[in-house]
Amino acid sequence: MSPYGDCADRLDVSSEECVGLKICVNEGTTTIVRTRDLFPEANIVPMATGKAAVEGLVSGECNALAGGSHDIARNSVLQTGRVLDYEVGSTRYSKEPLAIVTRMDDPVWSDFVYWVVEALFIAEEQGITKATAAEMPRTDLFGGLFRDMLRNAVSAGGAYNELYSRNLENIVPRAGLNLLNNGSQPQFYPLPGLSFE
Repeated sequence: MSPYGDCADRLDVSSEECVGLKICVNEGTTTIVRTRDLFPEANIVPMATGKAAVEGLVSGECNALAGGSHDIARNSVLQTGRVLDYEVGSTRYSKEPLAIVTRMDDPVWSDFVYWVVEALFIAEEQGITKATAAEMPRTDLFGGLFRDMLRNAVSAGGAYNELYSRNLENIVPRAGLNLLNNGSQPQFYPLPGLSFE
């Protein structure tokens, strides 16, 4: 392995083994803004797209890659068609969670989606799985026709942990903001780019 992952983790561009650090990063994103906050411009290689940034790492144009967890995950790099021996750094310099979005002109649908997602979290908290989805409560939130919506949501794919394990764990290992809040501390999170001082 090259030392550059360790260089990026330590924000080191001056030691002998780190002098050649070149970081590919997608131009026009909050990731490049954060990267510019942390590293000199001489160490940053702006790329037109996230895919181009990954390809820059694979081709050797860069020896480090800045991006979200999903951007730098092994499966994303493998999509370039080449196998690359690389490591993911241990330091996260930003928190930009992914989320479901719905259209503003359909508040009922937005509420419905919200409660389906909440049902997945609640099921995990309560130890309810796809196999035991009948334990989910019934609701009249959207009328009698949808009394079993929470049960149906969990029955279709499982609780949040089951969905995550099946679809995302091999891309972005579950940690940090993706963990269930165990109730010992509130999980307050400001939107990216906002500062509350």
